[in-house]
Amino acid sequence: MSETIEVHPVAGKHAIEVMALAVEWDRHMSPEALAQVEEVYRRTDVLQRLLPSMDKIRGVSLHFGDDGAAVSTPEEGGLQLAHIGNDGKPTWVVSVRPDLIACNCMVYDRWDKVKPKALDILMPMIECGLTAGYLIQAVGLQYQDSFRIQTGEPLEATRRLFREGGAWLSPHAWKTNGSWHIHQGWFSASASGRRVHNLLNVDFVSEVGSSVVRINGQHRSQGVGIDGQDPQPFELADVSATLDGLHLDNKLALHSLLSDSVCNQIGLTVPEEM
Repeated sequence: MSETIEVHPVAGKHAIEVMALAVEWDRHMSPEALAQVEEVYRRTDVLQRLLPSMDKIRGVSLHFGDDGAAVSTPEEGGLQLAHIGNDGKPTWVVSVRPDLIACNCMVYDRWDKVKPKALDILMPMIECGLTAGYLIQAVGLQYQDSFRIQTGEPLEATRRLFREGGAWLSPHAWKTNGSWHIHQGWFSASASGRRVHNLLNVDFVSEVGSSVVRINGQHRSQGVGIDGQDPQPFELADVSATLDGLHLDNKLALHSLLSDSVCNQIGLTVPEEM
């Protein structure tokens, strides 16, 4: 039965709804430093071309998924830069906040295409923060993947989508004929020896005739060694390689979570030596 069950990734070729990456500062930026970042935006042609919309913000509202609830937090100062598509929906959004600079891509294609554009956007603003005396506390990457599995039997959907015997699903998930969720986290070491905090959240929603699964992977490289004690500050030149490492961490987690057939369907591969 499971061989005939259709799995539909949200984006057709892949399952990525949104990708976000961020650089966190060691302390909140002052209003003067935020004004300097705004000035960098105003005098950098590539930033104005990629993100023609600018709004001042005093609060942050985050949405996950089309029907996800909004979570709002107050903030003092900041910018929201955006590119809006022909359908009126944002395709790229950058939030410049006192504590971090975050870039969200809602039109993900491939890492080797999206990452260079994201760095074109972020690097001038990150450099501005470093020049103003702020240190990079952490570099983060987040993916949200979504699948719809066309079967009215949740257990069949679980067997079709996920890798049996994998490390990321508890025995409960393989026995639940309905909705469930698993939220988990762990620490690992990056290639540079920095501590990486990983979160992998899986939400399985059973609907009439199908099931929807959202997988949220968050990977945050911290400016300390794996023991959490020895400082390993980030330089501007470290950001690109750090993001590549976090991208690989996410691929490895997904590859060990999803079944071989689904990995093949979305073109998810990992290096053989991994």
